Amino acid sequence: MKFSRFPKEKHEWSLEGKPIDGVHGQWATFENINLVVGKNATGKSKTVDTIRQLSDLLSGAVKLSNLRYDNGIYQAKFDDNGTAIDYYLSFHNGKTLEETLHINGVEKLNRAKGKMYYEEVEKFLSFQMEDDKLAVSRVDSKQQPFFERIHNWGKNLNHYRFGGQLGKDTLLRDANLIKHDKEIDLKDSGEGLDFDRSKKLIDLLIEKVKNSPVQVIMTTNDRFVMNNIPLKYWSVIDRVPKKSLLYNYRNSKETFDSFEYTGLSNFDFLSSQFYVQGFDNQVEICSEIKRFNYQN
Repeated sequence: MKFSRFPKEKHEWSLEGKPIDGVHGQWATFENINLVVGKNATGKSKTVDTIRQLSDLLSGAVKLSNLRYDNGIYQAKFDDNGTAIDYYLSFHNGKTLEETLHINGVEKLNRAKGKMYYEEVEKFLSFQMEDDKLAVSRVDSKQQPFFERIHNWGKNLNHYRFGGQLGKDTLLRDANLIKHDKEIDLKDSGEGLDFDRSKKLIDLLIEKVKNSPVQVIMTTNDRFVMNNIPLKYWSVIDRVPKKSLLYNYRNSKETFDSFEYTGLSNFDFLSSQFYVQGFDNQVEICSEIKRFNYQN
């Protein structure tokens, strides 16, 4: 996904993938298991809020006029068992400017042109919607069954907060109705967790999620948690002016793999910014680790 809040304005903030050859605007990607980490004020909470907000909008739980801010652009790609779903939304002053949906490259919705595809008649027809409500949030299984895929994604996202060792926010989502999996039920787990309970919960989550249709996105500042989750599940946020950039195994595989040869802990991967520099400047990396450990 890519997201921009207050685009082209003074307080603009964007979430995107790491730049390639200095070019920004890359996709930020998530797999089924994700640990979002970053130093303070890099955008971890904003990232979680961005995902949660998109789910609320797609499900129809909130309208654009209900948001804390009213200008933004969402670009999202979904892979639903081989079906490619591309969704685009731009809004200003709490009103939709553009909204499009493509399934496997075929356009199904173009809000700016006021047209939507109707399955029963096999053609595009004009439609009208409230300015602050998304077209994809309307559910008509006969006429627009293609809306159900991302509508259900939004509807079935669950958000759990932990106040202790596990970190600030945990998101669980099942693209195919998470409520069917009775074994993963953390709705009563709102209290702080000590290290032993945190580790057991993490091990359980990874074991349950890795071969299932469930997706989990966790965030934390706790070094014990970081050291117990393999780097292949990490998404590291790096803050630059007006942007939060996501570094992970999909876009930085060589750098992530090479860290294994340093003999350092996972936490040092974050504190040294190895995910950005790699082995390019070993002196700076060692100095950064010493400085960060001294301050903390």
